[in-house]
Amino acid sequence: MVLPIPKKIVCVFAHPDDEAFGPGGTIAYFASKGIEIHLICVTNGDADPQFSKGKVSGRQLGKIRRLELQSSAKILGVKSVTFLDFKDGNLNNNNYHDVINEINKIIDNINSDSLLTYYIDGVSGHLDHVAVAMETSYIFEHTKYIKNLFYFVQNSTMKKLIGSKYFVYHPTGFSKDEVDWVHDISPFFKTKIDAMKAHKSQLKDFFLIRTLFGKLLKEELFKIISK
Repeated sequence: MVLPIPKKIVCVFAHPDDEAFGPGGTIAYFASKGIEIHLICVTNGDADPQFSKGKVSGRQLGKIRRLELQSSAKILGVKSVTFLDFKDGNLNNNNYHDVINEINKIIDNINSDSLLTYYIDGVSGHLDHVAVAMETSYIFEHTKYIKNLFYFVQNSTMKKLIGSKYFVYHPTGFSKDEVDWVHDISPFFKTKIDAMKAHKSQLKDFFLIRTLFGKLLKEELFKIISK
């Protein structure tokens, strides 16, 4: 397919770090082309289980992770970051219309022509990711001025490396011949790594991902829908 050239992109993610650990290289690439990038984070990431038995409260952690995302976004070239303050780990059928309404308010003001989010399988299987992907898909389908939807997907090789222990169900992902865009982010790889490191509370995950996936992180895969 012919790769769409957006003018403005709104990236919609469930948690702080989803932008850097996911399509960070592509976000930096779009920003380098002068494309206006805005980011919406639906939660503050304040329910991270690795802190549940520690001295950091959920409220404190939420503040920490907001600052980390703002640092990451600056590294990637994002123009604005908006937090919707929904409860981490609680995105579901009871609040999806509320989430959609809040996102719509922001994108109507920005008048974006494109959206970027995780694929509807949640990429890692996290149910918050799945909810946000479905909500973003709904907005794309029902908003006339939005012409492109970029779904970040997981390379199927990563599933083989990580196994099935991360969440209850870890999606299989896609091979490179099953996607619309295999993006070599080598020129932006250092930027992606720097953005990942900005999430200091998540360095344990950073080192795990960096060790497991290595050079695979230099390619970001996408399925793309255009109207």
